[in-house]
Amino acid sequence: MPGKGKHVTEFQSPDWNKPLDLAEHLAAIPKESTVKGVFFRSAIEQCREATGDAPGRDHYNALSNYPTLELAEVLAQCAERIYPSLSLRKGLRHLGANVFPRLRKTTVGNLIFGTVGRELTSALKMTSRAYKAFSNNVSAELTTTDSNLVVLELRNAWTFPDSYHVGIFEGAIKSYGKHGMITLHEHTPCDLDLQIYFA
Repeated sequence: MPGKGKHVTEFQSPDWNKPLDLAEHLAAIPKESTVKGVFFRSAIEQCREATGDAPGRDHYNALSNYPTLELAEVLAQCAERIYPSLSLRKGLRHLGANVFPRLRKTTVGNLIFGTVGRELTSALKMTSRAYKAFSNNVSAELTTTDSNLVVLELRNAWTFPDSYHVGIFEGAIKSYGKHGMITLHEHTPCDLDLQIYFA
């Protein structure tokens, strides 16, 4: 079972129907925060495949820097267009679930994850390096690493960490042929801890 010691009461299942004040969230994103274009491309490709159209610019260079605010706007719009019958948080979750398989195909993604083989635990240990490579201010630190459980402290993650980022890790678990469960402990809208259990 996931959860040990203090983690039992701290971590809760994500609330996919919790109201999300999008305007308030977007207004709080630091203007200096940037993220790589690969995340735009993943969302836009999914949106075009599902609807035939997509928001944002005509082209994003996978390894160029763009405002995090712009990414958050594009993610929200894509989630609403692709999953109009779902809550925004659920839509963002599904959008995030397709990120990891696409990320591994990029040059940097292959450099980071290409050496870990089929070991999910080894891939998760590369999380901190991956966040540093793809964002200028997001930090991700593993504080617990067991054979089938990790705890990740995610900070300054303004692109919906309780939904989009949860989806990213769910997609990673699935891509390694595992089943898992993710619970979270939220501190602020951009700071939370993820407890990732898999088997």
